[in-house]
Amino acid sequence: HVLRSSYMASDIMPVTYVEWAFDSGLEGASVTPFVEGKWKEGEMYYVAAQDLLLKHNTQYWLNLRTTNELNLRGTRNSRPTLIDLTPPSLPKVRDVVYDAMEAQGCTASPLQICLMDVSPIANHRYVRGKGMQTNEMKLNVDARYTKHHLFVAAYFENHHDEETGILDYEWALGSKEGATNWFDWQSPFVHPHSQTRQIFKRRKMPMLTYFHTVRSTNLVELGGSLVTTYMHTTPITIDYTAPVIPTLVARYDERVGELTLEYEGGDAESGIYFQEWAIGETSVDTKFRGYEAIPGEDQRSLTVSVQLPEGQSLWPRIRVVNRVELDRTVVVTQHVFVDSSAPDAGTTEDGPHRHADTDWLPSDEVVTVNWFDFKDDQSGINHY
Repeated sequence: HVLRSSYMASDIMPVTYVEWAFDSGLEGASVTPFVEGKWKEGEMYYVAAQDLLLKHNTQYWLNLRTTNELNLRGTRNSRPTLIDLTPPSLPKVRDVVYDAMEAQGCTASPLQICLMDVSPIANHRYVRGKGMQTNEMKLNVDARYTKHHLFVAAYFENHHDEETGILDYEWALGSKEGATNWFDWQSPFVHPHSQTRQIFKRRKMPMLTYFHTVRSTNLVELGGSLVTTYMHTTPITIDYTAPVIPTLVARYDERVGELTLEYEGGDAESGIYFQEWAIGETSVDTKFRGYEAIPGEDQRSLTVSVQLPEGQSLWPRIRVVNRVELDRTVVVTQHVFVDSSAPDAGTTEDGPHRHADTDWLPSDEVVTVNWFDFKDDQSGINHY
C-alpha cells in the first residue's frame, strides 16, 4: 500500500520547479497525480505515497519532471520496482493436509532481506503434503525405510517464484512434521550454492523415524522477503538390523499333505516385507525343496501343500526379509519325520511278572498287567 522513492534535481540552468508522481509504466496512467516537490541543488529528497491499491506482479516507477529558468522541462524515470505479494510456490505438491499463511514480519527466516519498513502482510506460507521431496537421493523414489544410518540423504524439487526468484533454501530434520530437533535450519546442499537439490549430511543416526522440512526465501527486498516452508509428510525410518525370529514350529498332516509353519517375532522398525520357505535334508541345506515366496506381508503362519516321503527326516526353514532388505533365516529345532504306520504290537500279560501270564488274581481291588516288545522303528513310541 506504500511506494517510496528518492530524487535529486540539478541542471546547468537553475531549477525553478519540480513535480513528481508514481506510474505503473513509462507510458501508463499515473498511480498518483503529479505534486510539487522540494528541491535544492545537490540535495537528495525522499517522497512516499500511502494507501495505494498496488497490484501484484506489477512494476511501478517514480516520474520526475523539472523546469528551469528558461521554462524548459525535463522528465526522468526511476528504475522500476516490482510488487511481489506471494511467497515461493510449490508446483508439484500433492496430498496437501495443511496450507496456511502467517504474518511473521522479518522473523520468518534468517535469510530474509528486510530493507526499510517491514510489511505487515502475511508473508510466511506453511504447507504439509507430498510430492515435492523424496526420502532418498533419487527423484520420484519416496522411500519409507532405509538401512543407511551414517548419513541423511534426500532430494527435493525446486520451489518457484516467478516474480522475484529464490534467494536460497534451508533444510531441517526432526522427529515429527516440521520439527528441527535432529538438524536445525541449515543449507541443504553438499557444497554451498551448488543448487543440486540433493541433501546429504553425515551423522550417525539411531533407529528412529524422521521428517524432512525445506524452507525457501524469495528475493523481495523492500518490506521483507516472503518465505515458504514445506513439511514433507512421508517419514523415513532407519533400520539397520535384521528381523528377530526366536522360534519356528513345523507341523505336518500326512492325511491331507499340508505343512504348517508358525514363527514368533518380527521387525519392530521396518516390518516384514516378504518371507520364503524351504525344506532341507539336513539343517543346513535346501536340497529337498528350494525357497518359495510366501504371499502377503507380516505373515506369522503359513500352510502349504507338499508331499513329504515316509521314513525321511526333513528340516523346514523360513527366510524373513524386512523392508530394508535385511533377512533372517530360521530352521526348526526338531525335524519332521513322516510315519504313517502303526507301532509293531508286542506281548501283553496279566499279572505283575513278565513271562508269567496268570489266569487269576489274588485281589478284587487291584488289577496288574505287564507288556513288552512293542516297537516303532520309524518314529518310536510316544506313549502307552
